[in-house]
Amino acid sequence: MRLLYVCSDHGIAPGKAKGATVHVKAITEGLAACGHDVAILGSRDWSSAQLSDVECLTIPRLPGRDGVRNLKSWLIDRGYDHGAAQELRSLTYNAWMSEHGQELFGDRAFDAVVERLSLFGHVGVDLAAAWNVPLIVEVNAPLAEEAQRNRSLNNVSLAKAVEKQVLGKADAILAVSSQLANYLVASGIERRKIHVIPNGADTEIFEAAPSRKECRKSVGFREEFVIGFVGSLKRWHGVDILLTAFESFADRFPNVRLVVIGTGPEEETLRQETASSQFSRQIFLTGAVPHSEIPAYLRSFDVAVAPFRNTKNFYFSPIKLFEYMAAGLPIVASGIGQLEQVIEDGQDGLLFEAESPQSLTMRLEELYHSKPLRQRLADNACQKSKAYTWSRAAEETISVVKGCRKRLATNSRMAEKPSGPTDRQALAS
Repeated sequence: MRLLYVCSDHGIAPGKAKGATVHVKAITEGLAACGHDVAILGSRDWSSAQLSDVECLTIPRLPGRDGVRNLKSWLIDRGYDHGAAQELRSLTYNAWMSEHGQELFGDRAFDAVVERLSLFGHVGVDLAAAWNVPLIVEVNAPLAEEAQRNRSLNNVSLAKAVEKQVLGKADAILAVSSQLANYLVASGIERRKIHVIPNGADTEIFEAAPSRKECRKSVGFREEFVIGFVGSLKRWHGVDILLTAFESFADRFPNVRLVVIGTGPEEETLRQETASSQFSRQIFLTGAVPHSEIPAYLRSFDVAVAPFRNTKNFYFSPIKLFEYMAAGLPIVASGIGQLEQVIEDGQDGLLFEAESPQSLTMRLEELYHSKPLRQRLADNACQKSKAYTWSRAAEETISVVKGCRKRLATNSRMAEKPSGPTDRQALAS
């Protein structure tokens, strides 16, 4: 099959270490590895991501882009929220692609469109309709509500209307968690259209990482007990909870270290808190690290933590969880959402009461005192990671695409079938 993957999200930067970037790269490469001809169309140039066997399509410089940039500067200079300019950029991209998309592709034909749900994103819907091919929409979060709740969103009603229409027109929806699937159903989406496909990890890159001894030496650790976190530093990731738990832990066990890898809106606040901590010399905030270096960093940890807050409708599928597992690490995670569905407490990880530093500290102490427990949890987690790979996610996506194509072909044949007399009319004659 020839598949077009659409990512209209201007905030997903190719080549960066964000989870969304990792997802797009992994799933497109996974689709290609399944033996299909895959192209990615983005609002940004994905050629810098060096995708394997995936064609990167780019569009000419959009007319009006300078006007959007000037509007953003004008708003910022006068102390206004510049979010309206960001939203206008997405809407302009939709309009340009709707008018010129067919010129861009010419006679090229695709068998299906897979679109990552993006705020105001409508390109995949328009292309699939123009080509009369199935539209499969990936959903990682209800973006309009998330943006309204956690960031600024000027055109709330339009954002929600676009999202509702995109999901309504999709032939199938891929949700990353059962919690997200339930959320979508509650918002009016037909259950039959939704398929749950969790995120995953590339287990091969973790298997190929240097030995633990080499990795620890490369980052300067010897006999210390190292606790680690990898991810975007956003409030709901709960790194502040981890810092509080670590201080209590380090107060009793001085030969411990905390490594926080990643960047995000909470980074400056976390750095200030770390600087004022009496344990500041034992806490390391690395900032952003290329994803290619993550396997080696994880190998240097003794324990990995996923301290998510218990936010309303915790619908996430944290990539960090599956990468921790693939790296063969004992994991301590909040007992919420998909985390508690994947981790069997005491078998392949430990769960703690979300948002409770005391509960997290207790679980860290369990692991500190028992090397056999750490080894058993790590071995079991590594084994379980084989069920959560990007190749598995790609294969399940292909299965959904094929099902949609089959239904579309069947419906087309039925529509073309000449109408004849009904059975009752035939008997009467």
